[in-house]
Amino acid sequence: YYPGMYHFILGMVIGSSLAIFPTIVFPAFQTEQLAAAGLSFGGALALCVIFLIVGAIASYLFSKVENKYPREEIF
Repeated sequence: YYPGMYHFILGMVIGSSLAIFPTIVFPAFQTEQLAAAGLSFGGALALCVIFLIVGAIASYLFSKVENKYPREEIF
């Protein structure tokens, strides 16, 4: 049960990312869009790196919480 659900969730994340990046993320880095947000390219890139690091730390901390509690058998 867990491997199937894990792969389903991973597939949804990858599929959503493939749909979002070319239509929303990449156009947001154009000069006009950055100016409307009050950012430079360097500032936007730094913000993305910060969010990546914060997300990785949050994921690591959630895995620690998950390891703290035993798994329950559903079936």
